[in-house]
Amino acid sequence: MVTAARYGEARVRAETEFSAAEIAPFGADSIQALLGQLEPFIDAGEEGPVLLINGKPAGLDASILSYPAEALDRLAILPPEAAAQYGHPSGRRVVNLVLKQQFSSVHGDAGRTWATRGGYHGIDLTAGQVAISGPARWNVQASITSTSALRRSARSLAPRAGEPEHIGSEDPDDHETLLPSRRAMSFTLGVTRPLGDFSASLGLAANSSESDGERGQLFAGGRSLRDDNDTQMIDVSLTLSGRIAGWQTDLTARYGRTWSRSLLELGKDSPPFPALAVDDDPDSSGDGPALSGSRNRTRGENLGARLDISRSIVELPTGPLGVSLSLNVSRDRTSGWQSDFDHGAAVPLRMARTWADGQVTFTLPVSRRREGVANGLGDLTVNLVLGGRTESRSPLQKRYGGGVAWSPGPILHLRASFDQMELVPTFEQLGGPVITSINRLYDYTRQEMAEPVWIIGGNPDLGRGRVRKLFVGAMVRPFRTQVLTLNVGYRRQTARGGVSGFPELTPAIEAAFQDRIVRDADGRLISVDARAINIARETSAALTSGIAVRWQSGGGAREGASVGTPASPWFVTASLNHTWRLESELLTRPGVPAIDRLGPESGQARHTVAFQAVVGQRGLGATLNGTWTGPARLRGVAPAGDFRFKPSILWTASLHMEPDAIFQPQGGPSWARGLRIALDVRNVFDAYRRVTLGGKKAPPGYDRDEMDPLGRTVRLSVRARL
Repeated sequence: MVTAARYGEARVRAETEFSAAEIAPFGADSIQALLGQLEPFIDAGEEGPVLLINGKPAGLDASILSYPAEALDRLAILPPEAAAQYGHPSGRRVVNLVLKQQFSSVHGDAGRTWATRGGYHGIDLTAGQVAISGPARWNVQASITSTSALRRSARSLAPRAGEPEHIGSEDPDDHETLLPSRRAMSFTLGVTRPLGDFSASLGLAANSSESDGERGQLFAGGRSLRDDNDTQMIDVSLTLSGRIAGWQTDLTARYGRTWSRSLLELGKDSPPFPALAVDDDPDSSGDGPALSGSRNRTRGENLGARLDISRSIVELPTGPLGVSLSLNVSRDRTSGWQSDFDHGAAVPLRMARTWADGQVTFTLPVSRRREGVANGLGDLTVNLVLGGRTESRSPLQKRYGGGVAWSPGPILHLRASFDQMELVPTFEQLGGPVITSINRLYDYTRQEMAEPVWIIGGNPDLGRGRVRKLFVGAMVRPFRTQVLTLNVGYRRQTARGGVSGFPELTPAIEAAFQDRIVRDADGRLISVDARAINIARETSAALTSGIAVRWQSGGGAREGASVGTPASPWFVTASLNHTWRLESELLTRPGVPAIDRLGPESGQARHTVAFQAVVGQRGLGATLNGTWTGPARLRGVAPAGDFRFKPSILWTASLHMEPDAIFQPQGGPSWARGLRIALDVRNVFDAYRRVTLGGKKAPPGYDRDEMDPLGRTVRLSVRARL
């Protein structure tokens, strides 16, 4: 463990750092957007990174994510072994956000998005203010986003089997959406102030989101059938940080409440699905077709607290022996109801759970390099993690693990970590709101696009299990700097009796979960219960490798330097990352064959490659991202032969400029001051993954509009900053 005197330094030396000048070419509007653009360097996985603010845990205050990226003095990515010292699982990435000590900004953003093939558009508006003065800071931000629906009539889709003729002069495709319309509003407020020897942070966040889809016309001249979902959330958190008797102490308390609602309507001629009865009320017969469908309403509450303490307990010749402890307690509760429509009996949903978990981590420096002192071992540090979790009406779940970080020389860094834990389903997996919606997918059994009812949410029948994780990796920096970095790693995870998300619906998965799949008498896919499942065993292994290059033209970056001047250097950041999935096997229950999700019956690719390049300087920058997916095959489904998935690549490009920076030092027009214009293009070449059947043409349901009806989208945004 290394402690530095720099402002905002974390307890662990950073592996990779980006200065304010290096961040500028990315053109990110917020810290949250910047973290997404730096994902190739962070490699945070599905959970996302653990955030520090000026070297201290951010706790549950998410308002930092809305700060403009210009508020950062630097962004530091810590090595994987740092997570254990901050009370999180070994190997989870930690990112330290070091803010400028003096910063003030009032900003407004306006963006317009549209699909180049028409039929879809959206707008977004954001306004906010941030002020930082040493240890004190505050921010407030509000945003509104609205996107239109993408209707079936806007694309050239083949008629479905048995599709009815037009109702009068109207096109039924005008009353069916491929993508629902969406609206979202958010408000965040964050305040941090010194409080004696402590620092206190108060955060408030409120969000509301709605999506409205249409499932066809109810009757001639009538309204459309609805597929609606909306969620509201409010969250309040308080964090106290300081030192008590030599211990660095961080205490966070949080209260959150959510409300969710979903409504799905189907006409009486639509195939029924499980637990949703057709409305045969004779009173409705004179007004039009009867309906079937579902309604769900849920309210959830969470009250929790987290305590993190750490200190060096003894000074060894190789460095301090550190210990850190973390404790989480939480009370979750959800209530609501779901019904099978107007006259169906409402089924109440109630669940409450109290849980607590703790973790203690010991960090032992075994060896350390010293200037002028020969040391054959180099830097060697060992972490030991012990923990446990207890929940309502559940026995103690034990956890243990550890990690080793070894750097025999300045250019080579070796790491290994091991983690084993007993698991029980999360509160959301057990008691989350049940949501029914329509999901478009390819039905291999009938070889057509299908739109079954898709059921997600809590599954109270889930049981417990355990998981074991192993990671071994190496990082090489031949020039002892961040100019060139080479990474290689091996990850393996084995879960037994645990919980897994519902897999992609292939013939093998359908055969394993026949009780969750419903088809009508003609074999049409009607519904899929896609809630989480219990498994007997799940094994996955992957080999990852990557190369990153960072280059800067001569001269140092000077604040206020204009584009093209020697004091405003050019920066080039590029990365290439390859993932090779070696193994992915799922055993649903004992006594049945395991499912090889990378085999020829899976249709899953083994290889993916991600590329990113950023070129720019202060006031001007361009970014190019590409994701390549390797070929795959699905056999044994159709008499005509195998489904062959061609390799595909998706490109995204963005460009931003600040006229004010370009015109300096000559001086530009007043309207250009603090202005930034950005253009973002998703799916630059309007590409999609091509599929052939039997080595010939594309099968029905795999044409251009079925695979990716949205296609290329363009976003033009303008940002003004005072």
